Amino acid sequence: MNKIFIDCGANDCHQQYDVDYIEGFRITAFEPNPKFKNSFRHRPDITFHPKAVWVENGEMDFYIEESTMGCSLLSSKMTMDPGMTPEEKDTSLNNPIKVTTVDLAEYITSNHNKEDLIIVRMDIEGAEFAVLKHLIDTECIDYIDELWVEFHVGKVSIDDEIIQNLKDYFNNEGTKLKDENGK
Repeated sequence: MNKIFIDCGANDCHQQYDVDYIEGFRITAFEPNPKFKNSFRHRPDITFHPKAVWVENGEMDFYIEESTMGCSLLSSKMTMDPGMTPEEKDTSLNNPIKVTTVDLAEYITSNHNKEDLIIVRMDIEGAEFAVLKHLIDTECIDYIDELWVEFHVGKVSIDDEIIQNLKDYFNNEGTKLKDENGK
């Protein structure tokens, strides 16, 4: 059995992983923001992929807010700094960059097996709802033992009932779900 930790939305590698908890795990990190590419050079223990986690392989627009470094595949995600002017918001929405996307379910099922101990950490700025649904629909969820998810409630248009249904689903299916927001 392999121990696998997959970090989706790894940012600049500043996360202080619970070293005792994931000791002996192989760490894979996905982060599409080109500003953070060099952050992983000092971490030879992490396999880095400069890609955005999504529901299919391909290429998509990626929106970067310079003042907050809030980034998302979703143009509708509201991550603006409260002091950001409408002009600054328009700049971030009107100047997306193209990034490569990876189908997380396909990545997991192609590279790992159900006997592996897999933990997935997800901070993908609103895209978590589509990706979680995709993990369920493709039955990839059967590969994952724990999900650590930062839900971006209030930043994307999503009903609280949908979030609760997702949490209930994962808890009933035996996948441990840790809400990174503490809720």
